[in-house]
Amino acid sequence: MAKGLLRYARKNKESRADSTISEFLTYTKPGRLLLIGLGIARDAVDAEKRGFKVTAVDTDYASIREAKPESKSIDFRTDFFSYAKTAAKDSFDVIIDSGFSHTLKKQRVERFFHVLAKLLKHNGILFVKAYSDADEYAKKHCPKRKWTTIDGKYFYFFSNEELQAIIRKHGYDIISHELIQCERRSHAIEARLRITKL
Repeated sequence: MAKGLLRYARKNKESRADSTISEFLTYTKPGRLLLIGLGIARDAVDAEKRGFKVTAVDTDYASIREAKPESKSIDFRTDFFSYAKTAAKDSFDVIIDSGFSHTLKKQRVERFFHVLAKLLKHNGILFVKAYSDADEYAKKHCPKRKWTTIDGKYFYFFSNEELQAIIRKHGYDIISHELIQCERRSHAIEARLRITKL
């Protein structure tokens, strides 16, 4: 089962754009977009085609290399925290966390959402997709500690209350929150939040 989680992540990076992100972008006015996390290659190209000016960050250089020929002007980066140090305050109309926050340990999650608040414009939209502790894998393999490592990669499973509290602490207002079934993992549950900066 653990290997299944990693296989899902690899498959997701190599396939079409994430349908939940595509749906979100369909109803979002194009502007400057920061896209962070797994699968950015396809999602970034999809966003660019929809008229967004995209900066995409992922630690997987192979995913970025694959997307570069398809992109016209996407600004690809490999280190979020290094990029954030040099990025201007209030730079982005829209930020998408596509599974990056659930790969961070607790103290870095706090810093991550603090930095996002700096980068997001007033009334900008933050879209978060993160693993939920309602996930069958989390319930079975790490019900008390809510985290696991698979092939050396760290994954955290947020509770609804915990994720909402972290987000509100950094000056956001939650517009909508739902738990969704992952399209490629039959038992996986992700939290999906649409948030605005106050």
